[in-house]
Amino acid sequence: MRLAAIILSAALLAAPATAQTRAQIELCTVIGEAAESIMTDRQNGISMSQMMRLADGVEVIEALIMSAFSVPRLYSLGDRRAAISGFREGAENTCFFYAGEPA
Repeated sequence: MRLAAIILSAALLAAPATAQTRAQIELCTVIGEAAESIMTDRQNGISMSQMMRLADGVEVIEALIMSAFSVPRLYSLGDRRAAISGFREGAENTCFFYAGEPA
């Protein structure tokens, strides 16, 4: 799983949001990558407890994991791909929305 590397990247890039800066774009990209990885693991049957152990208390990752488990496991490859890409897109959109908010 790439989740541990993504968690580290998210922690290193986390900074107060003031304007859409390069760092915020990178942060939202990393969050999107984390969301994609988490939903991929969800669709591959990795348990929530396994993922939460890897999240190691990083709140944004824990929130993504909990959100991923509100989506059922899908069995058609097309449905899985749509769930994964939609989850990533939603996470990035939310990140960009809040990154533009004043601190």
